[in-house]
Amino acid sequence: MKVVLITGTHEQAFDRLVVAADRLATAGHEVFVQYGHASAPPVRADGAMWVDRAELQRHCQLAAVIITHGGPGSIWDAFAAGKVPIVVPRSHRLGEHVDDHQLAFARHLAKHRRVILVEETERLEQAVADHQASVATCVAPTVASSTHRAQLAAALDAWANEHLAARPRR
Repeated sequence: MKVVLITGTHEQAFDRLVVAADRLATAGHEVFVQYGHASAPPVRADGAMWVDRAELQRHCQLAAVIITHGGPGSIWDAFAAGKVPIVVPRSHRLGEHVDDHQLAFARHLAKHRRVILVEETERLEQAVADHQASVATCVAPTVASSTHRAQLAAALDAWANEHLAARPRR
């Protein structure tokens, strides 16, 4: 099964997702990972530090499963490919991001059945195995639809109002 993992462009390493990519490759999946600022490239999985947008979109179109960090842009890339992504948000506690906004955002989308949330990478192999069954319980992505764009914008707005309004100013 072709699996694409996207770590995004944030400057803090997301090493646990790169290690998970190697575990999936070892388990027999065809894996491509965009690994960004990882401490080291994957050993078993194919990948690139950076890919241009067209190449990333091509990988997403060909993938049976897309696994992404919790950034809205990468989640949107999965939706644009017609896929319900598995989202592994970066963790502030693990030094992967400046705060836990990705976790809050991914939980919000999972609550509304837009994504499959996996917070611990040790659960990824099972999530990939269960992907088809999990997708059946989700709302199908249709980004070409103006209604879907409006729904996603409303979800982003609701999440931002709920989580960002309560944050102390720096």
